[in-house]
Order: sequence, then C-alpha cells, then structure tokens
Amino acid sequence: MSVLRTRIVGIIVLALVGFGSSSGEKDPFQTNDGRAAFAVLRQLAGTWKLTDPKTQRAAGLRISYRMISGDSALVETFRHTDGEPTETIYHLDGDRLMATHYCAQGNQPRLRLTSFDRKGTLEFRFFDATNLAKDSDSHMIRMKFQILDGTHMSKEEIYSEDAKEDVTTLSLEKTEQ
Repeated sequence: MSVLRTRIVGIIVLALVGFGSSSGEKDPFQTNDGRAAFAVLRQLAGTWKLTDPKTQRAAGLRISYRMISGDSALVETFRHTDGEPTETIYHLDGDRLMATHYCAQGNQPRLRLTSFDRKGTLEFRFFDATNLAKDSDSHMIRMKFQILDGTHMSKEEIYSEDAKEDVTTLSLEKTEQ
C-alpha cells in the first residue's frame, strides 16, 4: 500500500471515529443509576398477581420477588398454577444493573438497565445470551417496569422471534409482603 493511500485510509478512519463520537448518541448500557434502580427493585419483595385477569389461567399467575445471597441479588419467580416457573435474577455488576432471565425455552438472555427514573420506571435491553442457538430463536430482548406505588406496578416483557416482536404487558398488584 502506498504512503498516500495509507494516509487517506487513516484520515477516513479518524473521520469516522470522530463522527461516531460526536453524534451525541448515548451508549444505552452506560447508565450510572444501577445502584439506585436496584434499591427500587428490592422494594418489590413479596408476591404479586394480575389486577384484572381475563382467564382462569391468568388468575393463577403469581410473580414473587425475594432477596438472596446476602441481599446482593433479587430473584423474580414467574409461575402459573399449571406450569413450571421461570426466574429472572437481578444483580449489580459494578454500578450496572443486570438481569438474567432463565427462560422456559432453555435460553438465558442477559439484559442491562438502560434507563431509570426515580419515579419508578426501569428499562432493560438485551445484552447477550447463553444457549441461544440462533438470533432468530425466541428470546427476551427488552423489559420495562413502572412501579406505580408500593402495591401496584406494570411490567412489560418484549420477546423477539424471527425479527418479530411480541409484547406482553402485565398490570400487577401486591398480595403479600
């Protein structure tokens, strides 16, 4: 490669790097609110049910939250009366809040907190996964909490399969501490 060609390639690379960093886009995984968000999630400890179940099966849904490992992780257990539970474990990784979803499909998507406001809205996005054979296989890609007060919340789970999103929104009320 000639010296001139090397310099031109170098200038283009520097321009592209500079352009990317000046675009103003924030890396969604760079949030410093992990500790504050985890403190909010810890307050979910207890058992929750749907506020307005439409079917008998939905009436049996329970989501429970409990602290483990010296209060360093929060376990969410999602259970229907007629099925096996799935769990999501929330924990800090330094100042970042992580969620690992142990799905009934056999994969384990890991999500990171991407936004948090002190009013009780937390959003997580897909970071990576284990046991996900293909990116097109069904897996959780986003999750959002809206904690309305100590006894009511909304939880949204977004799965992707073959590049199509499936959104489930649950309105929940606390039944037990």
